[in-house]
Amino acid sequence: MVVEHDVPTAGEVGRILQHLQSQLDERRIKNWFASGSTRMEWRSGALCIYAASPYLIGWIQRQFQAALEDAARLVGGPAARVQFEIDNTLNPATPRDVPRAIAPGVRSVPRTTPAPAAPRRQSPPLYDLRRFVRGACNELALTAVQSLIEYPDTCPNPIYLHGGVGCGKTHLLEGLREGLQRKHSSLQVLALTSEEFANLFTQALDSRSLPSFRQKFRNVDILLVDDVDFFDGKRVIQEEFLHTVKQLARQRRQIVVTADRHPRLLSRSNDELLSLYQSGIVCRIEAPDAATRLTVVKQLADRMKLNATHDALEFVASRFTRNVRELEGAVHFLGTWQQANESRITVSTARDALAALVRDCVKIVRLADVEHAVCNLFGLPPDELRSAKRQRSVSEPRMLAMYLSRRLTQAAYTEIGGYFGGRNHSTVMSAERKINDLVKSRASVRIAAQDWPMSELVATLEQQLKAV
Repeated sequence: MVVEHDVPTAGEVGRILQHLQSQLDERRIKNWFASGSTRMEWRSGALCIYAASPYLIGWIQRQFQAALEDAARLVGGPAARVQFEIDNTLNPATPRDVPRAIAPGVRSVPRTTPAPAAPRRQSPPLYDLRRFVRGACNELALTAVQSLIEYPDTCPNPIYLHGGVGCGKTHLLEGLREGLQRKHSSLQVLALTSEEFANLFTQALDSRSLPSFRQKFRNVDILLVDDVDFFDGKRVIQEEFLHTVKQLARQRRQIVVTADRHPRLLSRSNDELLSLYQSGIVCRIEAPDAATRLTVVKQLADRMKLNATHDALEFVASRFTRNVRELEGAVHFLGTWQQANESRITVSTARDALAALVRDCVKIVRLADVEHAVCNLFGLPPDELRSAKRQRSVSEPRMLAMYLSRRLTQAAYTEIGGYFGGRNHSTVMSAERKINDLVKSRASVRIAAQDWPMSELVATLEQQLKAV
C-alpha cells in the first residue's frame, strides 16, 4: 500500500514567513530562513524545518521555537506542530545571491595578492580547548566555538560571548583561534583585544595610514576581538569598528567578539552595532557552578601532579566560587606550598595554607562601586542618582542601586539613603520592595531604547560587582 503525504504548500509556508516577519527582526529572518542553509515545508499538518547541521537545528530551536509554533498553529490550527530535521543536501555555505545582511557562514575568499600580515598572538597551552571544562555555566558558548571550528560554513554570524571576569571568554577565543588555524590553515584568522584595535586605529589616524589599517582588518576570513565593551562610549572607534564588521559581513566573513555584558547593556554604544551583535548568536557565560568548579580543580591538580586528597580539592572548589581564575590561583598556591613542605595536602593543610588567600578573595563591595556600575550601565552621571529627579529614567536606576546596595554591601538603610541624595531609610526599604516585585514578575526596564528583564539586569550587575 502506498502512503500518500500532503504536497508541500508554498502558500502555507509564505503565510508562516509573513507571521514571523511581524514578530521578529527582518535581519534575523534573512539570516535564518532565507540564507540557503535552512528550508521550510508544510507536510501533514506540521511545519518541517530542515537545517544543514545539528548545531543549526539546536540554535533555531532555542531562538525561534515559540514563534514557529505560534505561526504553525495560525496556519494549521491548534493541533499543528513543528518538526526539525537534518538535510545533508542543503548547502551549508551562504549563497552569494542572498541579500547582503549579516548571514551565517565563513567563506575563504580567493585573493590575487596575499593579505597583509596580521598580528597574531601565540596561544599558550593553557588555552587549548581540550582543557576547557564544559558545564551548565558555559555549554552554549563552548558549543558555538567548537561548531565554528568543525563547521565554519554553517555558524551564525557574529558570535557574541559575554560574562564576568575570569569566566573563560579569553580562553574560548584563544582556543578558537588555535583550533581554526590547526584545522583550516588556509583561513586568515586575526585575533586581538579591542584596546589593540583602538590603538592601531589611533596610530593609523596619526600617521594618515587609514587605508592600510582598513585593508589589514577587512581582508581577513575570521576576526576575533576580545572585550568589545571597551568600545562603549568611544564614538569614533565604534564607528570604525562598525564599518569593519559590516564590510566583513558583506563578504561572508566570520566575526566573534567577547564582552563583559549583553550587547543591550552597552548603553553608550552605536545602535546599529548593537543590532549587528544581536543578529547572530549571543552566548552568556555564567560563574562556574559547583560541579564545574570541582572538575576544574581536579583537572588542574592532575596536570600539576598535586598530591592532595579528594576532600582537599572539594574544599578548594567550595571556597573559591566567583570565577575560574580564583580556582586556578588557589591550586597553583597549593602546588607551591607542597614543593616547600613536601607533604600531602589534606583538608586541614589546605585550609591553613589558603587562609590568607580565602580572606583576600572576599570582595568588599562599596556604595561607590554600586553607584559606578549602575551609572555605567544606564549611561547616567553619578549626580543624577543623588538628585531629586523623579523621572522613570532616573528613579528606576536609583531604586536598583539602593536594592543592590542592600544585597551586596554592609551599609544600613539610613547610610544607603544618605549616600543616594540624603533620602530616609523608608525610601530605601520601598525601593527594595519595588525591585523585588519587578524581579519576581519578570518586569522589564528600559535601557538604551530597549527593554531588559529586571531579573537579568540584577544578575548581570551582581556578577560584575562580585568580580575581582
